[in-house]
Amino acid sequence: LIDTGNSLKDPVTNVPVIVVYYKAILDIFPNEVKRIIKEGTGYHEVQKALLNSSYKSRIRAIPYKALGTNNGLLFGIRADKAVVRLKRKTYAVDNPIIGLYEDPLSSGGEYDGLIYPELIRGRYKYDKIS
Repeated sequence: LIDTGNSLKDPVTNVPVIVVYYKAILDIFPNEVKRIIKEGTGYHEVQKALLNSSYKSRIRAIPYKALGTNNGLLFGIRADKAVVRLKRKTYAVDNPIIGLYEDPLSSGGEYDGLIYPELIRGRYKYDKIS
C-alpha cells in the first residue's frame, strides 16, 4: 500500500523506510531466524536472532512517531533490493530500509507493507522494470 502519510526515514542514511509485517517476508531471513519465526516465539526473539546472525551489520533502529505513539522504535534491516509492483509496473529499489513491524498491517490481509510514496515517484534511485 502506498502510504501518503509515510515520511519515515532511516535517521543515519536518510533512506526512506518500507514498513512490512515481518512474517510476510520470511523467505529473506537466514535459516536460524526463519526457524524462530516459524516456532512463533515472538518478535523480540526475532530481533535477538537477527542481531546474532550474518545480517547484524544491516540492522537499523528507526525512531518514529505515530498516532498514539510518541517515541516508537522500529527495528529495520537494509536490504539489497526491494521489488514493488504497482498497476502493471514493477520498480526495483536499491538498498531500501525495511522496517519490520510485529503485527499485520491490514486486518483483512489486503497488504503486508507500506511504501514510502517518493520511492515510486522517481525521487530515489530505482529501475523501472516494465
